[in-house]
Amino acid sequence: MVEGDDPHPIDADDTSRCPTALWCDTCEAADDLAVGTAESTLGIFCVTLCGTCAESGRVPRFASWVLALARVHDHAEHLDCTVEDLAPRY
Repeated sequence: MVEGDDPHPIDADDTSRCPTALWCDTCEAADDLAVGTAESTLGIFCVTLCGTCAESGRVPRFASWVLALARVHDHAEHLDCTVEDLAPRY
């Protein structure tokens, strides 16, 4: 959960409004799919993974940082927050 001065902190791991893709974002399997979250250096994003990839901790690799940021942006829209709300807190 992202903490701060906001009386309604954002639960960045909430995937209740995130769509499930038609295939695993990592290996492209089409069965045993579930939505979860992953963290990149740009922020937290939602991801559809098959059971095998989820259990092994494999997450997708993006061809560019622009694509990774787009995924963080999409998750921010699902949570009705900003990309900055999902940025890593180092």
